[in-house]
Amino acid sequence: MRGLALDAWDESFGELLKERGASTWGLDSSPFWAVEDHIFPVRGYQDCRTVLSHPHLLSQMDNRSLRQSDSNLVFLEGDVHKRLRSVVARSLPDWRLAVASSRQFVDGLLERLPADVQLDIVGDFAVPIAEDMSIIILGLPQDEHGHLAPLLSAMSAQFDPASGPGELDAATEAVHEFLSLIRTTVRTKTYSPGGGLDLLNRARRAGNLSLRDMLGSSMMLAHASFQNSVNALSFAAVESMTNPALGEVLRTAGAAGQRAAVEEVLRLGSPARFLGRRADAAVTIGSGQIAERDLVIPFVATANRDPTVFDNPDQFVPFRESPGHLAFGAGAHLCLGATLARGEMLAAVEGLTAKYRELTFDSATWGTNMVMFGPTSFVVGLGGTPSGPRPIGQPRKETGSASIPRRTTLAL
Repeated sequence: MRGLALDAWDESFGELLKERGASTWGLDSSPFWAVEDHIFPVRGYQDCRTVLSHPHLLSQMDNRSLRQSDSNLVFLEGDVHKRLRSVVARSLPDWRLAVASSRQFVDGLLERLPADVQLDIVGDFAVPIAEDMSIIILGLPQDEHGHLAPLLSAMSAQFDPASGPGELDAATEAVHEFLSLIRTTVRTKTYSPGGGLDLLNRARRAGNLSLRDMLGSSMMLAHASFQNSVNALSFAAVESMTNPALGEVLRTAGAAGQRAAVEEVLRLGSPARFLGRRADAAVTIGSGQIAERDLVIPFVATANRDPTVFDNPDQFVPFRESPGHLAFGAGAHLCLGATLARGEMLAAVEGLTAKYRELTFDSATWGTNMVMFGPTSFVVGLGGTPSGPRPIGQPRKETGSASIPRRTTLAL
């Protein structure tokens, strides 16, 4: 079974690639990486898993089109990565408390909405939920709701190889503003006791982190818990409302069935479409030979639909028995917040499908980030239990738009 999200996301991503003149690395034209780079695309599931775990394929790509940091876990390797990852992992909140707080936030968001409402799934639902989780993780002041999301969204351009100079300049400005916020919060000690910033700052004072490490880790945690979450939450919300099989599982299955459904949604709607690695030595992947300095592109979204691994790969199969998906990566760089992301997604779609059963599509606009791909707006009409057939894809006739109070104060 497929829902509207799967159709819309796949079609729109293909259109984006055509519009930007960018490559699917083997399907069309050449990419917007440095012209001297030799690109080695990887699409098969097992080959992608191998790439993501290979010691000679590094996340530090040294590419002029991608702004990197020597204090960001995403771009570190070896013992340096292992040491910093260990410190940062201890700074994450207990996932049960964080998910409970996110569930409270979602419930508060939904309980203020009438039974029949028009809203933007992205701006009015996914963005505030993802922003709230970033605030929870770092323990930022609650009055940062509404201020943090634009910064984190702008920063995402750094990870898109097709970003232009203007987008990269805006991303750099957003980074500076975010780091200023972190410095001010630490200096004034207005972070939540026991939150990520508190624990990272304690590690800095104990000599386990430099100031640069603390700032870079704060930025990584906030951004990693935001943009991919916005796209994943948007996809899950639309798919759960328009795919009867998924909606039924979320409403009626037990905890194990609901968790399985979330994994299947992550497989189908991988929020990161591809990643990048640089070879520091000659490597063989499958039948392919990678030369030193080659840029290797594992297409995790494609790998997650590898027909040699997943039967009916483009369909939602509620209780699929298959290897784990690669939506959170693999190997040493496996996403630190994967458990938090899973719980956040389940809380969001459970709450949404419990209250609304009908979705009518109005309009959508799409982002231009080829890596963290998703809509910037997805306007729908939501209603209670429908009395007739599910009117998917039909324009909504009402013109009113509900005012959605997003800001609530949550405490862990």
